[in-house]
Amino acid sequence: MVISFIKHLKQDCDLLLLVLPHLIFRNTRFLLSSSGERMLDILILGEDHRNKYHIGFDIIAICRATYRNYVKNHKEGASTIDQQLVRVIIGDYRPTFTRKIKEILLAVIIRCRFDRRQLAISYLDIAYYGTNYQSLDSMLEKFGLSREDDIDLQTCASIVARLKYPEPKIKTDMNFGRIERRTSYLIRLYLRKHPNCHYENQSLH
Repeated sequence: MVISFIKHLKQDCDLLLLVLPHLIFRNTRFLLSSSGERMLDILILGEDHRNKYHIGFDIIAICRATYRNYVKNHKEGASTIDQQLVRVIIGDYRPTFTRKIKEILLAVIIRCRFDRRQLAISYLDIAYYGTNYQSLDSMLEKFGLSREDDIDLQTCASIVARLKYPEPKIKTDMNFGRIERRTSYLIRLYLRKHPNCHYENQSLH
């Protein structure tokens, strides 16, 4: 079992180290744009606010999620952006303890090899946003936008909101209600960090 684990760990590590440089290169221009900075900021605030303090996994989030899952019976995730990126690239979604350990180890490896913001923007590039939206470009196309455009705060937050609540094929008021509430929450987080940012939407106050 240990030998098999190490074998799969090495295979997945080799895949990550092969794929990530291409992803980072492809997203460098977007990362340097104001739209990329804005979307990345929202991603970190909403999905991994201790991103700059950990090395690929968040022990505080893991302890909190373990307590709430097993003591409070309230399902909660603890994956960092790095872990989510690993999961998408290697395509391993098995709900097992060994998979989680492997994911943490791989997240630490890539965090030691690459810049955290480059990893985060790479995750935005290939993340799952919904049934028909399995990349950032497909999500931007839904809004009639491209990476070259100036993407406003509302749209950035709406896109990132779909990481938690992916847009389903069959759209319902409940689905969109969740996305809208998540979008509003992300905008409030952003405005707290950037109090001088001008944003006109009375429903958020």
